[in-house]
Amino acid sequence: MATLPTSTLSEASVRQVITLWHTAPADGRDSEHLVPYLADRGLAVHLPGHTLRTAADFRSWYAARRGPQPGESLVIKNMSVRLRSPLHAEAEVDAVWEGRSGGTRGTSCARRREFTEFWSLVQQEGGPRVRLLTVHEWPPPTAEAAAGLAA
Repeated sequence: MATLPTSTLSEASVRQVITLWHTAPADGRDSEHLVPYLADRGLAVHLPGHTLRTAADFRSWYAARRGPQPGESLVIKNMSVRLRSPLHAEAEVDAVWEGRSGGTRGTSCARRREFTEFWSLVQQEGGPRVRLLTVHEWPPPTAEAAAGLAA
């Protein structure tokens, strides 16, 4: 685990945790690499189709998810961090995932998903911990846009 400030949150430490969250799967890291960054109390991770409230919930979800595949990419387009107090920060992240998904008869289709994440982090046990994460996926692309991605 990286060395983080011990007394108060900083914009850099918040950005570090959020970036780590996004890069860990592609780096082949298992859930135990991220669990120390989850808040001990009040955890709520709202993902499309899942709500995680404990480290055990997170471990189960992380183990069941499909890892990154060749040709997939996740790009953080924007990350804004607001320090609300020395012990609390909020962040908003806009990101884009691009990859391929299975189609009919062995074909695959290019897919693009844009989403916004809302984060609330708190200072606990000497470092930033995720207390709340809510992921909002933007509506799927129109048929015309999807056809353009497949070309």
